[in-house]
Amino acid sequence: MIREGRAEEALTVLDQIGSDDAAPRLHGYLKGVCLARLTRWHEARSVLLSVQEHYTRDLGFTLFLADIAVNCHDPKAAEQLYKHTLSLGPAHIPGWAGLARLMLKQRRWSDGLALFGPPRWPWSPEPDIIWAAMVSAFILGRDHEAANLADRFAPDLAGERCASPAAVVLGAIKGLLALVEGDGAPLADAFAARLGQDGQRHKSVTVLAAGGLAAPPAAGPEPVTLVTSLAPHRLDVQRRAVASWLRPGIRVLSVNTAVEAAFLKPLFPEIEFLVSQSDSGSDFGRPLAPIDDLLAALRASGSPTTGILNSDIILEETDRPLCDLLRSDFEGMRLAHRVDEDGGHRMIYGSGYDLIMFPANLIPTLQGSGLWLGMTWWDYWLPLRLLVDGIPLAMIEPTPAVHAYHLPAWRQEHFSASSVTALRSLLPALERGTTPLALGLLPVVRVLVADADARGPHCQAFVQVADMVWALIMRASLGSDIERAENHAKRTNPEH
Repeated sequence: MIREGRAEEALTVLDQIGSDDAAPRLHGYLKGVCLARLTRWHEARSVLLSVQEHYTRDLGFTLFLADIAVNCHDPKAAEQLYKHTLSLGPAHIPGWAGLARLMLKQRRWSDGLALFGPPRWPWSPEPDIIWAAMVSAFILGRDHEAANLADRFAPDLAGERCASPAAVVLGAIKGLLALVEGDGAPLADAFAARLGQDGQRHKSVTVLAAGGLAAPPAAGPEPVTLVTSLAPHRLDVQRRAVASWLRPGIRVLSVNTAVEAAFLKPLFPEIEFLVSQSDSGSDFGRPLAPIDDLLAALRASGSPTTGILNSDIILEETDRPLCDLLRSDFEGMRLAHRVDEDGGHRMIYGSGYDLIMFPANLIPTLQGSGLWLGMTWWDYWLPLRLLVDGIPLAMIEPTPAVHAYHLPAWRQEHFSASSVTALRSLLPALERGTTPLALGLLPVVRVLVADADARGPHCQAFVQVADMVWALIMRASLGSDIERAENHAKRTNPEH
């Protein structure tokens, strides 16, 4: 049953049998497998830990438990288990792959690259390990090292088995290096060769601006204004989130449909609500706030320091006062990963950005995405749009954004639809652009949009593109952070 994907039925059978009527350790192991297949991670972990003593030298069991620890947002336990796996089998490729992926999740680029030291790899490792090493070198700006890794493993990355996000198109970091140097033609050819039919056409949505804001405060320090879209459910966590925003004196706006605003306003009297007239996410089966409407609300607020965040993000104080952390004289965009909190454990969610800050003068540049808060790609499109024009990015460190983990509210077809919208809306800026990145991305985006127009979006291709965009954003933001640190050091130590 498990092999046939019938985990629910298998779990019922195991519960009927009971652990006393079968080998207890095997019963526990199989039950853990079923629960994991059903994404009931904490239950799976609890069951597996109860029989762990019987499997302390079992490679497969230890690796499985490590992967579940990642899904339970416990990176410390996961790292210990991956390392235990490798102590049992130093040449165990899945163990190395898991550890490499964990390093990427935690943004430990140097540690991830160190895993890939020479003579450790006499065999052909799987693409996830190679990708982790190459992207770490790329993000750190060690382009020569990244290109050498790509050359060394190009034969391993050329086969069908590597048609995965880890391979990133041809599986070579050279594609990313070509993009930043302004040559996207080889990458476009690679996409054209790989694309196939997958997904459905996207129906465009008309976006209209919101309006009707009160005047900004007349006195006091320059206000920080954040905009979100509160939801008519999960009210308790949103109350905690809103309280954390208001406590340091942040001005908060929420863009909603008329029905949502009427329901939410009495529950959140401190929030300024704006009614969106747009066709709010009808393609996705629930009301969503268009990013353009959120940007219009921020522009109308008159605040010089603005930002977008998801409605269930709690902002915690760090070693700097929150308003000081959010205010900045940085001329570009600043991004914050969230920290997922789950069962007492915390883990950085490194694949997206739940809080994005930018000066108000950038808002006109950021308009026109056609994307929605609550769906994918908006948090990649905004920084990518600025990178296309050569505007810098930086990370907000330490991140103040904390999130009570829950399963994603979007499906794969939503991801594909958002991907097409994002790339189509980026085309005009690419066609006008003169930066190397704009010139490099243009042929790639043209191929993807043309294929989506002809045959519908291709899920796998857009996962690969998202990986590429993430790597570009992290490289740019890390470079800005290093440059800012160096400039600060020069100002404070002129003789150096």
